Amino acid sequence: MVIAFSNFKGGVGKSTIASGLADCLAKKGKKMLMVDMDAQCNLSSFYIDVEENSKSVYEALVTKSELPIMSVRENIDLVPATLDLTEAERSMMGTMGREYKLMEKLDPIKKNYDYVFIDCSPYFGVATCNAFFASDAIVIPVTPSRLATNGMNKTIEAALEVESIRHRKFAFVKTVANFCKTGQNLTSDLLSHMQESMKKSDYYLSYIRESTSVQMASMDGRLPKRSNGEKDFLTLTEEFLLSAKFPKKGKR
Repeated sequence: MVIAFSNFKGGVGKSTIASGLADCLAKKGKKMLMVDMDAQCNLSSFYIDVEENSKSVYEALVTKSELPIMSVRENIDLVPATLDLTEAERSMMGTMGREYKLMEKLDPIKKNYDYVFIDCSPYFGVATCNAFFASDAIVIPVTPSRLATNGMNKTIEAALEVESIRHRKFAFVKTVANFCKTGQNLTSDLLSHMQESMKKSDYYLSYIRESTSVQMASMDGRLPKRSNGEKDFLTLTEEFLLSAKFPKKGKR
């Protein structure tokens, strides 16, 4: 299953959620492929030295070359990004079927993995468009802020638009609350908003608390053992596996 992690608001922890889930899934023996489709290279920086890296998903998008897959940890492979990805908008302008380029590159290899996670940029440019068209499902991290909630709504609108164009529904489009402070009004407001305005099938009951361990994971994608962050991500992982196994395919 190919899953895009997206919110059209930056700073919501898309890379942290993607890498934290991947860390837990890899420890369960799941084979993971992480694809960085954000020129900020946050996801790539969890696994490699991005300043020393010259390999990029960009080359595969604009040439006939294959995706540059790197083995970075046990059960985790990475397709890294570089700043060159900022050129995708310009260099792919006018290219026939440009929104399908990533899907074409993933189709021959995705069978080698249990899950392919795609980290998206916080705007709906050609890179994120490619990620959506290549994906079977979308996870939308959201933080306790009005801007993040607006970004979530815009992301859902874009997902519906992609569904109508490609004539295939996403298995699920689910929101997960991130960087939550227990007892804070903004956190309570966000969780209440999700429960009152969304179907249960459209959000994860699990949420990630703000903690030192999550901050550490946002630097290298590793969750300290027996930390609050690991506990939260393990709970989210179990819920994720249920949603991935029994996806909701009807109308949302």
